[in-house]
Amino acid sequence: MKPKKPSKANIARLQQLVVDFVLAHGGRWYKLDDEVLGLVLPTAVGELYVRPVDDWIACRWADVDRACEHFNVHFIGIHRLNPYSGKWNFGCGGRLPPEDVFEAWRLEVEPLLVKGG
Repeated sequence: MKPKKPSKANIARLQQLVVDFVLAHGGRWYKLDDEVLGLVLPTAVGELYVRPVDDWIACRWADVDRACEHFNVHFIGIHRLNPYSGKWNFGCGGRLPPEDVFEAWRLEVEPLLVKGG
């Protein structure tokens, strides 16, 4: 079954949830290229680059080795972290509302936040 394309309202809602969370926890904007902005969030595992994309949240660890050590991940397959690229993505192929995608991401990210951040 082909995933349903998310509505513009759901895309905007997920983006707002992620942006508000990252900025409230010490994150900042950064420029990916001339047209695209991303967010970077300081965590106890190092910087996490974050970008909401349609109905999913694209993340990449700045220090891949440190992330792999923290999550005890050494090969692809059993964890959402890619030990080669540092990608750590959250999504559901359009099957969940934006609040649920955000909540799944938040539950994994919040324990990693730097105290006071």
